Amino acid sequence: MAAKVVSLIYADQTGEGDQEPFDRVVSVRKGIAKSLSQEAALAQSAMHEPNPAGLIDKAVTEIVRHQQANHLQDTDTSYLKRFSAEIKAQSDTKAYLEKRVPELQREAKIAADYANVRREQ
Repeated sequence: MAAKVVSLIYADQTGEGDQEPFDRVVSVRKGIAKSLSQEAALAQSAMHEPNPAGLIDKAVTEIVRHQQANHLQDTDTSYLKRFSAEIKAQSDTKAYLEKRVPELQREAKIAADYANVRREQ
């Protein structure tokens, strides 16, 4: 079996290759970054609510529904679903979110930087 390289992303966040595969790689990275950003924002806003797990679950369900209804693929909803399940599994959701929010914000920033790829000229 032979493989053909059709897209490359370098450590300096530049890339090259055929347009469609390059765009697909960047799109996947941006979808993950958007999901992680949404997780951080949801966690931040739900942290001081009476039922944070319920609020997060409702928001994630709405985001997923909106994505499906509008045939959007700009958010990786698998990350959001995993996040909602992670929050539901906590016995002390508020304490967990207080610890987890700074981590989520850091992860979202890293993913946003990772998704910022510019095409080599």
